[in-house]
Formats: sequence, C-alpha cells, structure tokens
Amino acid sequence: GVVRHRMGQSEVAVHHLERCLELARSVRHRARESEALGSLGNVAFRAGDYEKARDYHAHDLAITREIGNPEGEMGATINLANIEAMLGLRAEARDRYGRALALARDLEDDRAESVCLSNLAMLTYDAGEYADAQTIYEEGIRLAQKTQNVELEGRHTLNLAFLFGEMGAWDQAERRLRESERILGEASWQRVLAYIHFARAHLHDWQGRAEAADAELLEAIRLQREHDDRVGLAASLEWHARRRIDQGDTITGATVLEEAWALARELRAPDASILVATDRACLAAAHEAEARRILALYESRARVATRIRARHRLGEAVGNTKDLAEAARLLDHLVAHARPEFRASLQ
Repeated sequence: GVVRHRMGQSEVAVHHLERCLELARSVRHRARESEALGSLGNVAFRAGDYEKARDYHAHDLAITREIGNPEGEMGATINLANIEAMLGLRAEARDRYGRALALARDLEDDRAESVCLSNLAMLTYDAGEYADAQTIYEEGIRLAQKTQNVELEGRHTLNLAFLFGEMGAWDQAERRLRESERILGEASWQRVLAYIHFARAHLHDWQGRAEAADAELLEAIRLQREHDDRVGLAASLEWHARRRIDQGDTITGATVLEEAWALARELRAPDASILVATDRACLAAAHEAEARRILALYESRARVATRIRARHRLGEAVGNTKDLAEAARLLDHLVAHARPEFRASLQ
C-alpha cells in the first residue's frame, strides 16, 4: 500500500492499506494497525480529504500513546498538526507542533525538530508575530544546515525573505531571496522554485516594478500548474486576477478570478477563499453578501495579513468604516509584534 501510494496509485494503495488494517485488527497487532492508519491518513491528505485524514491520524496518535511508541507519537502529532494548519486551525496546530517539537528534542531527532521549527515559524508569521517568527526561522536555518536538510534550509530562508519584504526591509529580503534561490536551485527543488518566483513578484510589486512582478508571477503559475501545486496555484491566481483588475483588464481578471474561486472552494483554503471572495465583491456588488459569509466562516483561521487585506478591500468597496477600522486594528497588531527596527516601515 505504501509503495502504491508513492507511485501515485491512490485507489490501489487504499485497497491494500485497508486490508492491512483489517488484518492487523483481527490479530490485535496494535503497532501494525497504527502504521496502516498513518498511511491511510497520508493518502487521504494527499487527496485533499483533510477531515478523513485527520480522523485516521487521530486514531493513530491514540494507539502510539497506548503502546508507548514515542517516535510514532511524534509522527502522528506532526501529521495532525499539518492537517489542522491546512484547515486553518492555527491555534490547535501550533499547540501540536510544540508538543511534537518537545518529543523530537527528547528523541534527539534533528530532522523532525527542523520540520517542527519550520511549521511553527510559518504559523507564528501568519499570526503577525514577526519578531518571534524571525527568531524561529533563524534557529531553523541553523538546524537545517547542521542536518544538511537542503529543502528546509531553503524554505526557511525563503520565508525570511517574505517576512523582511512585508516589513519593508528590501535589502534583507532581496539577500535572503537570492540565498534561497541558490540553495533550492542547486538541489533542483523545482516544486519549491515556484514560491521563489512568487516571492520575487511580491518584492518587485512592493517596490513599484509592475512589469517585473507580472513576469515573475506568471512563471510561478506555470510551475504550480506543472507540479499540480493547487494550494499555491489558488493564491497565485487570486493575485494575478487582482492585478489584472487593478490594471483595468477586468475581462481577463474576472475569468482568472472564477478559476481561483473554484479552486479555493474545492480546497476549502481559508486565505484563498477570503481573498477571492472579497475580490469578487469589489468587482461586483452582488457578491458582497457571499464575501461576508466566507469572511465570517474563515476569518478566525486566516493569516493576519489576509484579514487586513480583506477588511480593507470591503471597506473601500462599500464605504464601510467598520471594516477599515478593523483593518487598522490588525495593522496595529503587526506593528506591536515587529522588531523595533521595522516598526517605522510598517506604520
């Protein structure tokens, strides 16, 4: 079942894994049952069935604790945290990553520790706690270098570039972006390279270089389609649509926006759903009620930056001062959690 999953044969993998689970339960082999549940959870996660994956991994976690398997407990905890992060359950995910991090350190598992740091840093960054996120990213880079985990070193470095860019530290953002491109490019992590183009597009945009930003964004979209990165593609399509609309090409923008809307709904992705819904409200007043429904459904699960952009767009589109006040309050949160040297640029 595991081999078939790695070959991309999901239906065959599920058949074998379910048979393995049935046999393990019939002979009360709890360790093998745990392994089958974990593998079924991984197949469901890859298929985008996050609730089913969450159920499998929760059962796996319970068994690992019952039989006293700390390595299995750590793995199941990380898997559950990954799912909760994908569902936008950020507080739950941060708590689980913290527990997995403690287990990884007890087991002296540097690779698992590096993975936990990477994901904790991302959730801290998403919460707008920039100073803490920077500290965790830098710790993660040191550990990734120690364990020679090239992908994680590149991802940490890339995320630092995003963080510096959002705080207006252009020189540091550009330096980290070049570093991540060198690290990931040398290792041929083609799937991750799309995020480098996406980050570089943001860097160009923040500095007013519209044509360069568009070129980088289109390359990111091409790579995300090529590697079937649907989560990344939803975010890129949303931004591409918004740029087209802002530049006066509403026909192309509306077409791209509908593709992004279909993808965001399929993925149930909080950030993409909110941003696309509010884009549609800005384009046509008839979509405002739906945008507010999506915002109410997902806002507590979204990044602080997403909530700011959504509230600001709705406030401008319909002249609602309450939305603008909420956007300002969230911006104050970012300022409070940034390092002192970056507060002026955020303000």
